Amino acid sequence: MGLTSRIIVAAAVVGFTTFTSQTNAAVLLADDFESITPPSQPSTVRFNRTSGVTSARDTSFGATSTYVQFSGTSQSIFTVNQTSLPDVTTVKFDFIDLTPVVTSGDTDDGIPFGWGIAGGDLNSNAVLALELRQGRILSGGIGTVSSPTPTYTVGVAHELRLIFNSSDTNTLSNYFGTEDLAPNTAAIFLDGSLVGTALVTGSPAARVPGRFGLRTFSSDQTASIKLDNFSLEEGAVVPTAAVPEPATMSLLGLGAIGLLARRRK
Repeated sequence: MGLTSRIIVAAAVVGFTTFTSQTNAAVLLADDFESITPPSQPSTVRFNRTSGVTSARDTSFGATSTYVQFSGTSQSIFTVNQTSLPDVTTVKFDFIDLTPVVTSGDTDDGIPFGWGIAGGDLNSNAVLALELRQGRILSGGIGTVSSPTPTYTVGVAHELRLIFNSSDTNTLSNYFGTEDLAPNTAAIFLDGSLVGTALVTGSPAARVPGRFGLRTFSSDQTASIKLDNFSLEEGAVVPTAAVPEPATMSLLGLGAIGLLARRRK
């Protein structure tokens, strides 16, 4: 094995790999919540923020960034409506789940979200429904989530990214390195890492999704969340993994040289 090969192997052992988006056709909607007024949008997309949302500015998502916060019972936070969404869509948003973690009583309080049918209620016409529930990403009643259950830390800022292939027949090949995304399946990324998948089950899989929405579910008004930097994009917009800086690459190279020299003795 040559020196160059050894350096490549050393880098691979450390885990530095760069993944890039396979598709990034169009931003359907983006909102950083810096303005109380919803952003301008294509005529085919309708973005509605519920009147119950409050806006604040602090360092939750970076210095002086404005976010929206919602606390309440079962009510919509906001919805995105379109006649039909592309077969492959990416939804991304930053969040801090403030819902109290309980072991009895209201253990099902959380923040459901998912894709639905244009013109219909997201609950009764959902294609895929998931939920942020007190530190876990679970099925919201439509579809199944892979095991082990993806988890996050309550009270801490996270980025959630979901790539949904709503096609009934077409597989999204090599969307994340060598990963394939099967029909009617969503990939779940948390803070840039692939943590699980969600599979659409039953008859809703044949429908074309045209809506995305978030809402609270709570029987005693304890469900609460901060949201920032929401985007809905066409295609698979994959997070890019960390790339080593030149100094790190030099250390890897020196390490490889040391291994080579030791073997030759």
